Amino acid sequence: MINVIVKMMIKQFQKHFTTSIKIADNSFLAVNWIQTFNEMINFQTGHNKISVPEDLVLENVTFKTSDNLNLVGIIYVANQNVKKWIITTHGYSSSKLPAFYHAYFLAELGYNILAFDFRNHGDSDGLITSFGFSEVNDLISASEFLISQYNAIEINYIGSSMGAFTINYLNATSFELLKNYNTKWIISDSSYNSAISVIENLILNRFSKINTTLLETIMNEIISVFKNDYNVDLFKLNFTNEYKNKSVPTLFIHAKDDAVVSFQDCVNMYEHKEKIDQLNINEIKLFEQAGHVRSQIVHYDEFVLCVKNFISKYNN
Repeated sequence: MINVIVKMMIKQFQKHFTTSIKIADNSFLAVNWIQTFNEMINFQTGHNKISVPEDLVLENVTFKTSDNLNLVGIIYVANQNVKKWIITTHGYSSSKLPAFYHAYFLAELGYNILAFDFRNHGDSDGLITSFGFSEVNDLISASEFLISQYNAIEINYIGSSMGAFTINYLNATSFELLKNYNTKWIISDSSYNSAISVIENLILNRFSKINTTLLETIMNEIISVFKNDYNVDLFKLNFTNEYKNKSVPTLFIHAKDDAVVSFQDCVNMYEHKEKIDQLNINEIKLFEQAGHVRSQIVHYDEFVLCVKNFISKYNN
């Protein structure tokens, strides 16, 4: 019975999230959509600091993954003469559009920006969401696409939630690739430390009175289904277990009142990375109140200043 229920839960989790707005004529994002999204954010925040110019020129792009999926993204070229890029990644059930807004303020530093839909999200192909296990290949494919098609000489990363974990996981497991990409910095916003811990937290948030034995049974079944049905090993998706050698400097950002991912995950990742790196190259910024992936919205000026100050140490 538990197996049937868990499979139904995971099937619902794997629902393809289509939150797409196509780019008109492959060059301009529909002005009415930007206006609508600006108004929504302005209403939520009470300010217009995150807004994007309505006449912003964007390009729609598609690239292949190593397992032959088509991923769709949007590109903003802030400076044609600069080959420095930022890839911005979204969380579960989100899309390239919020991810682009998350990173747009960095364009004034001269970086070009790529935001894309992970597999099984937005306009991209795919049937499986895997908490970063397969998404890390999407991130590598996006990076290789920028090198082959835009001659990128430096690629840096900013991400939120699942997108942030995917970047951190790449940093932990593929530093040689990041050296090839000439990656100077990473911004990790509201990342979890391990897939298993965040799944358990989501269950506890939904069913607060669940007993320990039942929770353990459900978690074991979830791990088994992901392994046997989707070929995803959730045990591997653990940053502090996988991060064993010095890698790219990272700014970890989190809100203490995050109900989706505990801010302690952020603290643990930061402290573990500092212990391994032993170079004082990482930073952590904790906001008292903001919720999950809302620090930029609630504390815009402080968020932007913190990120820019961190990047300034490596933007040369």
